[in-house]
Amino acid sequence: MIREVGEQEFESCIRLSEYAFQYQLSDQEKEKTINRMRKQLILADFEDAIMQAKLHIYDFTIVMNQQIWRMGGVASVATWPEYRRGGKVKNLLLHALERMRAQKQVISFLHPFQIDFYRRYGWELFASRKEITVPQHELIPIQTAVNVEGNIRRLNMPNALKPIQEVYEKFSKQHNGMLNRTREWWEYGVLDKDTLAVGYYNAVGELNGYLLYKMSGRKMIVEEMVTIETAAKIGLWQFICQHDSMLSEVTLTLTECDELPFMLVNPRVNTKIEPYFMARIVDMETFVAQYQFEWDDQPLFIHVDDPFAKWNKGSIFIKQGEATFYPAKMEKACVNRPQKGLHMDIGAITTLLMGHQTAATLYRMGRIEGEIEEVKRLDHMVSRYPTCFYDFF
Repeated sequence: MIREVGEQEFESCIRLSEYAFQYQLSDQEKEKTINRMRKQLILADFEDAIMQAKLHIYDFTIVMNQQIWRMGGVASVATWPEYRRGGKVKNLLLHALERMRAQKQVISFLHPFQIDFYRRYGWELFASRKEITVPQHELIPIQTAVNVEGNIRRLNMPNALKPIQEVYEKFSKQHNGMLNRTREWWEYGVLDKDTLAVGYYNAVGELNGYLLYKMSGRKMIVEEMVTIETAAKIGLWQFICQHDSMLSEVTLTLTECDELPFMLVNPRVNTKIEPYFMARIVDMETFVAQYQFEWDDQPLFIHVDDPFAKWNKGSIFIKQGEATFYPAKMEKACVNRPQKGLHMDIGAITTLLMGHQTAATLYRMGRIEGEIEEVKRLDHMVSRYPTCFYDFF
């Protein structure tokens, strides 16, 4: 039986997570975890009062197309080994989608342990991470015509959190999918006691970029490099270069579209790009009503298949930037597949509308079927903001 977990069962959740993910919480860490669990929706499958599998849902908001969207973050999906491969996680995911839909969370994110597993249930990749490692002898300042008149200042927490958050929010409006961070999330999910921070202030004293980083041995690990102008990016890189006598290498985690590697004196550095987070539209009708399509003088039909969350199966009619979703009437469904319009599954339309993949790319992959001219028109209608996701849950 699947039901919501009560506070008296939090210890059972923690024991399952510790076993499944192979870690051990101290008493202090356990207390903090329980406090966070009070703000999560936790669903579990019980048999004879024994918790066999569970998952957690965070209530987040994200930024997409410069709008705020409600997002359900699925995390800590775990099953005791003796109950695995019995369909328990599948049933939990369906219940989670139903609960997220009821809570008006129109999209869901998760970090997959196995991408193919979650693709079966409609989640699809929407963000990758780019990590570059620069050896000490390549820590060379960038020579550029960009005017870098600002200065670097060390930022001390928690006093500096407000201006850092303002920069982060401006940056997030230039991307799709970034978490709309609360102060509580900054303190829990982003910063810790080892985090160091510096900011780039422009000539008039405005904070236009920051670094969050750690020092370990002779290595610098840059966890976030967030800038809203090129001068800030260059200024922060010059700051990193000033550590050349202290370091053997620097590792930076960047957005996939970040141009910093191209700007380096020697861009041929060790670069790793890997898939990171997955997304799934939870409620298609609400999603397309909120989504801002670009204006086009020709109407377009999109037929969406979602065998796991059947309320999303139907057709989207887009005309002059406005979209309407028509759910399929299963009892009256046409025997013949509609000939007019484009056909795709829920995962394809999710990664498309978030801006991670283009319609043309999905068409070449066989993830979109239809006429190529309509595919090209669809690409002109959807978001052009690149995706980015720095967080983890």
